[in-house]
Amino acid sequence: MAATGLGAAALATIGISAWLATRGFDRTDEGFYLNSIAHPGDDRSTILLFGYAYHPLYVLVGGDVVLLRWAGMLLSVVAVGSLAWVALGTPALVGLRTVPPALRAAASLGLGATALTTMAQMPSTPSYNTLALQGLSLTATALVSAVTRAGRAGIVGAGLVGVGGWVTFLAKPTTAALLAAIVVAAAIALPGAWRRRAWATIVAAVASAALTLLLARVSPAGIIEVLSNGLATSTALGGHEDLVRWDTFPLRGTAFTAAVGAATILAACGAGLVAVMVASLVRARRSVVTGAGRGSDRPHSHRIGPTLVGLLILLPPAYALGTNLNLWTAQGRAGSFWLVALCVLLTRYSGPSTTPFLWTAPVAATLALLFAMLVATAAAPYRYQPLRTATTPTQVGSGTVRLTPADHERVAELAALGQRLGVDEHTRVLDLTGDSPGSIFLLGARPVGQAWILGGYPGSESAARLAIEHDRCSMRGALLFVAEGAPRALPAGVLDTVGLELDRDYEVVGVFQRERSSWARSWATVDAVTVHRPREGVTIPGCSP
Repeated sequence: MAATGLGAAALATIGISAWLATRGFDRTDEGFYLNSIAHPGDDRSTILLFGYAYHPLYVLVGGDVVLLRWAGMLLSVVAVGSLAWVALGTPALVGLRTVPPALRAAASLGLGATALTTMAQMPSTPSYNTLALQGLSLTATALVSAVTRAGRAGIVGAGLVGVGGWVTFLAKPTTAALLAAIVVAAAIALPGAWRRRAWATIVAAVASAALTLLLARVSPAGIIEVLSNGLATSTALGGHEDLVRWDTFPLRGTAFTAAVGAATILAACGAGLVAVMVASLVRARRSVVTGAGRGSDRPHSHRIGPTLVGLLILLPPAYALGTNLNLWTAQGRAGSFWLVALCVLLTRYSGPSTTPFLWTAPVAATLALLFAMLVATAAAPYRYQPLRTATTPTQVGSGTVRLTPADHERVAELAALGQRLGVDEHTRVLDLTGDSPGSIFLLGARPVGQAWILGGYPGSESAARLAIEHDRCSMRGALLFVAEGAPRALPAGVLDTVGLELDRDYEVVGVFQRERSSWARSWATVDAVTVHRPREGVTIPGCSP
């Protein structure tokens, strides 16, 4: 009965997430995600390389946005679910108790479904945050196998640690750096023969990096240049200086909803984790003092459980490191790791008379909370109108997404403009609106400089100049989006970075409308975006015609 109920709750959570993925399109962050994934090599100034990881998936689904969203969700559920399955089946973690197969499967599915917390109050399209969660999950699963399995299984686990580390680096270098420190700390805390498999980790990490560069047709020097440029533009942009934001707890709005969810998950796990970890360490200490386990070929086996559980507890802070969000909500989105740790410890230390309902209660409670958060997301999605009003099938990418009737008309207007101008996948666009990179994707074009040249930050103009300079030759023949009067608009004066002037070198070739993105969800304001094209004969100094 417990397994059936937990499985049903997991499927309900996955179902509503799948429904959310069929509707709405945010032209800000989601536009940035899609530009990065569709053409990762076009971003010449970035420290977020997640587009290289998801581009093969984008190609596999044929550029269908809904299928891409579903595939990203599936990867997250499988990544966390696999971690739960392996952890709950590892005696070094759960002790001598055996979890019944049906309950283990249901718990793994339920824990996997909690990974969809990344969709609460955020766009459905996979991003650097979802890739970070997937990379951390893969690394944790692999490390458990490397430490606790013998023979080939242990070697494969060690190799997958390297793969997971590389995937996490593609998501966020800051998270990867802390992950590396956690793995090294685990290696120090758990001496033994398993550390001889480090060669497999190094070989797999290098091979993963080489394969990524080979598929992307980028040299190591090219990637280093992109990261260096990205660091320079990010520093110039300002507003992202803190690796860890210790904000006060939000007391209202959508941030409050997400933060309450994160805090509830933390509260549900915290007390149990602290109490059981203390019991675990005390028991381990007693086994050493009393001589329990002497003569074993694994003299440090008493450390394995506490160390690996401690690793799981540290993964949400690693996920949050460098995220430009409130720390409360950022860690909560990776609360699946806390839940896996709690389930492991409850399994290990619960008595024989403990009912499955009590054991699965934390996961069921989290799924109920997450389901409510996803319902709230449907009512007030990230920078879009309520999804119940998004009923009109609209061509987005190579597939269909349901948008509001008004947004459908604007997308159709933009598509007609693109057709008239002969826009294709080779057309480049410099977007100076500051907040509408999704318009480039909807047009079927490709960005100049960065997947999203951000406006509205202290150093937006300086960062834009750097991004344009790093990709100056892509300005040849590139269209220009200008939204005068929009709050995040960048000044047309940034064109002088490559020796161009708006009035002298460009002509107006069209206008389209777009709703102004707003956290306040005021949709009455519509900006007119003017499309400019270089006049005949305009050249970029230093670039061949």
